Amino acid sequence: MINKPTIVVVAFNRVHSLSRLLNSLITSKLEADTRLIISIDYSGDNSVENYAEAFDWSFGEKIVVTHKKNLGLRKHVLQCGDLSQKYGSIILLEDDLVVSPMFYQYTKKALNHYEENDAVGGISLYNHKYNVNAKQTFEPLIDGYDNYWLQFASSWGQAWTAKQWQLFREWYGSTAVALLDSDAIPQNVVNWPESSWLKYYIKYLVVTNRYFIYPRESLTTNFSDLGTHVTKRDYTYQVSLSLSKQNFNFSTLTESNAIYDVFFEIEPAIIKKFNKALASIDFEVDLYGTKKISNINREFTLSSKKFIGNSILSFSRELKPHDLNIISNFSSDENHVFNITASKSFISTKNWESKKSDNEYYFYSLPIKSLIGILIERLKYKTKTLLNKKK
Repeated sequence: MINKPTIVVVAFNRVHSLSRLLNSLITSKLEADTRLIISIDYSGDNSVENYAEAFDWSFGEKIVVTHKKNLGLRKHVLQCGDLSQKYGSIILLEDDLVVSPMFYQYTKKALNHYEENDAVGGISLYNHKYNVNAKQTFEPLIDGYDNYWLQFASSWGQAWTAKQWQLFREWYGSTAVALLDSDAIPQNVVNWPESSWLKYYIKYLVVTNRYFIYPRESLTTNFSDLGTHVTKRDYTYQVSLSLSKQNFNFSTLTESNAIYDVFFEIEPAIIKKFNKALASIDFEVDLYGTKKISNINREFTLSSKKFIGNSILSFSRELKPHDLNIISNFSSDENHVFNITASKSFISTKNWESKKSDNEYYFYSLPIKSLIGILIERLKYKTKTLLNKKK
């Protein structure tokens, strides 16, 4: 039984970010005797340490850890994760996050629910609305539960039991963990810098066939403040926060109809459960079209990629999320986008992650009307500014 997970905050040199996170923590629904650890990597500037020491934490013990030499993000996070071995369970928050008022209740219940479930590699507090591999929107199927399963580790608010973290550390310390182009892992993840701890945790999930548990209503959101991996402010990954939900209905892996692989693709078994026409076909799912053909081992693939020859079955792209088109057996002669055919028949281009070229794709996948509206308003503003300067 998980009692009270320790909150661990990862900080470096951003006082404003740390202040914003800590103030969101103290306005959330915390329990008495909740321990807070603020771990500060060395930057040569004492302002973050001074702020952390002065911050009033009335909920329990506050520990400020200051490192005397720079660890770098990966080593720093790994050391923070190791605190789970001392305290039993932790909630890890990087300083460019804010939390929902309900984040602690959700995380404690999730940790308890999945404590003995070996298929779970960690708990996410963040809810993805965007497939970071395909640069497209992502929406898990609704299955009546408050969580979905995704083989993609979270870095925007996550929690581990001591056992969950220990299993990762044993794999990380005893296995050749280097990410290779031949790994069945998104290429953009492989290309992440060596300062990333997340890329290794993602490979661990894939290799050991484990998942992160994600909430449908996010308990954290990300500000993407300038830092180690962010050179320009970006609001792409901001999501709305859950404000009042208190009761959570968690699924097991066998109960869930929302199970996704590392590419954010629905597991074939879920599709087969609803579309009996596909039940006897052994196929890979590649609806976003981002999987390397060389890494696909199944004879058939269901994909949006172009192919040579004939398809076994074809489906439209009309319903959202796109998985529903297959599940509902949507097929239109004028709008065949997803096809099942022999895996070797799909065209492998040099830039296999390139954007789609058809206009219909943009109108389906991206908020074009909103984007056009923004561009028009900016053009108006710039024109007005130029005219005022000439006066």
